Amino acid sequence: MNNPKTTITPRWVARPRWIRPTEENTVRDGVDVPHPNDTFVFFVVSFPGAERVRLIGTFTGWENHPLVMDRAPNGTWFTTVPLSQGRYEYAYLVDDHWQLDPASPQASHRFGPRVNECVV
Repeated sequence: MNNPKTTITPRWVARPRWIRPTEENTVRDGVDVPHPNDTFVFFVVSFPGAERVRLIGTFTGWENHPLVMDRAPNGTWFTTVPLSQGRYEYAYLVDDHWQLDPASPQASHRFGPRVNECVV
């Protein structure tokens, strides 16, 4: 199926940052937006000495489906996740160890450990 490219206007908000599509049925870099009301949340965290960083949270089933993050040359790790409106808890698996981003909001998790939180 060939979809025409549609222009979207990014909206950035710091830590985590997100981009909201402005039109239904938008295409970004040749990929269909999962749902017109979803927001692309751009997760960015710095773990310069890490070999592998994965994002886990309420949107991944925690450790059931971790999202592999990409590494920038300066040790910053990043990934983009489409999320519907709501409150989400998340953390990072840094070389298989649970870590939080100290620069992002934190909350107590109902099962004990602290987590980062994101409201879309």
